[in-house]
Amino acid sequence: SKLQVDDNVKQMFAQPGPNWQQLIAKIHCPILLLAGDPEKGALFTQNDIQAISTLWQQGTAICVEGAGHMVHYDAFPAFIQEVKTFLDKLDRSK
Repeated sequence: SKLQVDDNVKQMFAQPGPNWQQLIAKIHCPILLLAGDPEKGALFTQNDIQAISTLWQQGTAICVEGAGHMVHYDAFPAFIQEVKTFLDKLDRSK
């Protein structure tokens, strides 16, 4: 089945994506970035997170210990706690 991908689909994925750095800078609402451990498959290193943090206006970055790329799967209780904490802070700031 992997060899049966339509050429149009292949071309679509070969196109450069949007410049995510410019897109992040345009976001005006609060952002929560939950990252895991790169040694466990997470995409972002500490240096990446620091660089991303300089781009947004209202962002929070949290590294979740024990998680890899799928933070919500690898560390569900910590994921839920961090999301609740983030949302609680938003609610209190109104």
